[in-house]
Amino acid sequence: MLESNELGALTESRLGQKCFVDDDNYSNAISLRGKKYHEKKRTQAEGGTIASIWAIDPTKEDDCSYLQERLKELQNAIEVQLSGNPSASRISDVVKPMKDFEAQYKNKVAKLKCVEKEATVELQKQKEDTLAEINKASASTPDLASAGSEITKGGSKTTKYLMYGIGGIVVAVTLIIVIKAMKK
Repeated sequence: MLESNELGALTESRLGQKCFVDDDNYSNAISLRGKKYHEKKRTQAEGGTIASIWAIDPTKEDDCSYLQERLKELQNAIEVQLSGNPSASRISDVVKPMKDFEAQYKNKVAKLKCVEKEATVELQKQKEDTLAEINKASASTPDLASAGSEITKGGSKTTKYLMYGIGGIVVAVTLIIVIKAMKK
């Protein structure tokens, strides 16, 4: 009826917005589909590949660094999918399965206590660095015993005060480093 109308030129295209009752039949007849149809098909295809892309690798399921890296990648992919103006079908077919895999990764990381292990490794590294600094500081201090013998043999009072001052500074720095390491 609209096709025969004089206002037919003002209506939407035959292959566009479902303005006519037989748009689906017409577009199927010449193998063309609308934009919404293509978007829905693409979304369904992407939704079908989500499991193969984001499934946890069984050979690496106990590797904390692998799990945390994949979790970050998955969260970035979800953010990309949600940017812009996603359709309802995209959210249900693509984003929702990705969110399910995100939950699996988070549960696995929590079960393996990866965050706690990482914190323990970091603390151990800081302790080793502190001990290395203390050893370096103690190795670079002058030998007070030989300096003391020179002082008693007739060295000046200035040299004696200088040696005690340097020794005091080294002891103070060492104590500060040890106290800071213990607080962490």
